[in-house]
Amino acid sequence: MNQIIDERRTNWFWIDNEVLDRFGPQIGAYGLAVYAALARFADGHTRVAFPAVLTIATQLGIHRTTVITAIKSLENTEPPLITVTFGGGRTANTYTPVPYT
Repeated sequence: MNQIIDERRTNWFWIDNEVLDRFGPQIGAYGLAVYAALARFADGHTRVAFPAVLTIATQLGIHRTTVITAIKSLENTEPPLITVTFGGGRTANTYTPVPYT
């Protein structure tokens, strides 16, 4: 019986070198960690992530206010590394990486 098996790894993510090389000093270690967490949670096709702030904080072992501060730093880079669409009520915030050159 012949079978085609997809052996590509699906349990990994990547971050552009530019995030560390260009933005690392500006966003700091927490910004880089939060960016990595958002990359980890992002959809493979749309690249949109929607983890709760508490989920990110728990995964990284940091306080939720540190996550919020880091998200703001990711939004305030030039160009911005992410855009945030704020949910309301039972709708989650979404985080989308911004393409840059």
